[in-house]
Amino acid sequence: REASALCIDFFKNDKAQNLYIAGTEDGLVHKCSVLYSEQTLENYMAHTGPVYAVRCSPYVTDLFLTCSADESVALWDHKQTKPLLELKKDKDKIQGLAWAPFDSCVFASISRDASLKVR
Repeated sequence: REASALCIDFFKNDKAQNLYIAGTEDGLVHKCSVLYSEQTLENYMAHTGPVYAVRCSPYVTDLFLTCSADESVALWDHKQTKPLLELKKDKDKIQGLAWAPFDSCVFASISRDASLKVR
């Protein structure tokens, strides 16, 4: 069974400009390249529920964020298969993410219950 992709984002500072991250309905995140349409470059066991958003850092080339129906947010280095940081136990499914345009260490998430968290 192949899970459907729910979200996608391209790495912002990728010199070759061909790498992207895709989050799936089964909780996996895949690193892919536009040069290889039939395979993934890396698979991350990211979440236990659907991944609703992935966002590549506009500041640090290797970093990306994921959020999920499992009520968690994770910060990743695409060169590692384990998250650098996991933030769990939100009150509801986390459905969106955004990096702050003014600071490389700040991002926001929004949950299904309409709560916004700046972290």
